Amino acid sequence: MKFWRKRTPAETEPSVAELRRSIRWCDGCRSPIALFVLGFLWADDGWILTVDVILLAVFLFSIMPVIVAAAMDATDVGSEGTSVAVLFAGGSLIGAIAPVVAGDIHTSWNFDGVVIFVAALAAFGDLVSPRGRPTTA
Repeated sequence: MKFWRKRTPAETEPSVAELRRSIRWCDGCRSPIALFVLGFLWADDGWILTVDVILLAVFLFSIMPVIVAAAMDATDVGSEGTSVAVLFAGGSLIGAIAPVVAGDIHTSWNFDGVVIFVAALAAFGDLVSPRGRPTTA
């Protein structure tokens, strides 16, 4: 007697409804990231810093597939690859400019200024990102 069976791809892949629920869950998901980054201002060394870094990593690691799914869902059929490319190109552009700005901030306001700058970037991204499922005409 078999206790397992081979599942078909339709059974293992998430359904469209599950993906849409995860996209709706993403609304406001960058707000905790900004809060955990601000936690570096109060977290000294030790357990508080360790917990703060772990919580930040959990949000940062888990949110990227949801953001990519939302970008693909928001575009027209056939241009999903372009939307993901623009998403990663924008991230690379910010990733190239932000360290230079953070270094300049560090020379003027030390590490606290850099933490506030990174939290402000996360909060800005949360404010300008669209909410809910985009409507198509």
